[in-house]
Amino acid sequence: MIRKLFNSHSEGTSVFRNINVSLIVKSLSMVIGIVSVPIYRSFFGTEDMYGLWMAIVSILTWILFFDLGFGSGLRSKLGPLLDMGDKKKSKVMITSTYMGTLFVSIFLFIVSISLIWSLDFNSILNVPEGILTPNEIKVSMSILSFGLCIEFVLKNISFILYAQRRSGLAALLTLASTISLLSYFLIFQDSQIESKFIVSSIVYVTTVNVPLLFTTLIIFHRNKELRPKIEFFSLDDMKSIMSIGIVFFLIQMGFLFITQTDGVLITSFYSPASNAEYTYYSKIFVFFVGLMGSVVQQPIWSVIALAKKNNDVGKIRKYSKITLFIAIGIFVICVIAGLSMQFIFNLWLGQFAPQVNYFYIGVFVLNSFVFLIANSFVIIGNGLGLLKPQLWIILSSALLKIPLILLLYYFSPVETWINITIVNSVCYIPLMCILPLYIRKELK
Repeated sequence: MIRKLFNSHSEGTSVFRNINVSLIVKSLSMVIGIVSVPIYRSFFGTEDMYGLWMAIVSILTWILFFDLGFGSGLRSKLGPLLDMGDKKKSKVMITSTYMGTLFVSIFLFIVSISLIWSLDFNSILNVPEGILTPNEIKVSMSILSFGLCIEFVLKNISFILYAQRRSGLAALLTLASTISLLSYFLIFQDSQIESKFIVSSIVYVTTVNVPLLFTTLIIFHRNKELRPKIEFFSLDDMKSIMSIGIVFFLIQMGFLFITQTDGVLITSFYSPASNAEYTYYSKIFVFFVGLMGSVVQQPIWSVIALAKKNNDVGKIRKYSKITLFIAIGIFVICVIAGLSMQFIFNLWLGQFAPQVNYFYIGVFVLNSFVFLIANSFVIIGNGLGLLKPQLWIILSSALLKIPLILLLYYFSPVETWINITIVNSVCYIPLMCILPLYIRKELK
């Protein structure tokens, strides 16, 4: 049915080919992410320890998102230069990006280490010292911080691969890291490792960075003309790279604050065990709704952007319908998954399976619907270049998150972590309702 919406067979084939390649690799990564949950839970022994690990990793991976737009900027600038065969300018852009991210990485490491060793994370994360001592938490977080700051620089190779239209290889890097980390937790889940948090932190940063480092060495060995050198660094080009990506960066930060702080907030407001329970529910729904952003977004975005450049309003409307059609299809799958959740939990988590709370299921299904429709309009808006409306809508929504959580925490008759997910749904409603008005205006 979807294929009939395409006017051109070659055009439709190209888009679906891009979606299918991404779907295979990224879906496999998400499947492994789901499979890993009971393995991680078994490794750490208790829901408190597992929930704490997830919260700490969630806190520190925010380091990767403070790239000030370097990633998006390099990807946008480098692609056309490579198409034109301008190797010298490409080298300048690559060198300037690596130097810029190195400066930012050092700054972030200094800030993160200062915060880690000055704050009481046992109190912040509701962790009794009998579960994990303050020193163990600080050492683990320091190791993760150091490794993630290295990843901050090494991940530039992924943006170079995207610019070279080798997105499959970029996706495989994440898959390799995920499989390697899962292998460690699987092999050693029954072992009596002392200081599990510290050892796991070392393994985590190793499995993340080794594939990136290996790929970096291979790519620059085979493309010596692109290899970064200090004499090719340009402050002006570094600023131009940042200027292109800064709006995307701010939008991304707004989205991340809404979606990626749940684990930390649940742990802080409720308990590490509550974060573990939240993870069980969210992993299933995120697996499906995540396809919208990780698989569908880039191919549809590119087609709509090209149609806008050619003033082809008909094609824009057609792909807008396709995007919404896909969102509805994924939502139907989410509903089916919600109704089957107890069976899924029993099959997936085994002895760790909780009794399903169908009020929670209802909230997650509603959250999925709001997210999918809002994300559909975001994809269309990105293709049309409607970034400023997205920026003020998403930042305004992000600013509402903490006040709304506090309101529900103190006054809601529901006294569980599900309040956080309810707030997330509310935060996406303005995007779902207001952004279509800008899209409609753009297409008139």
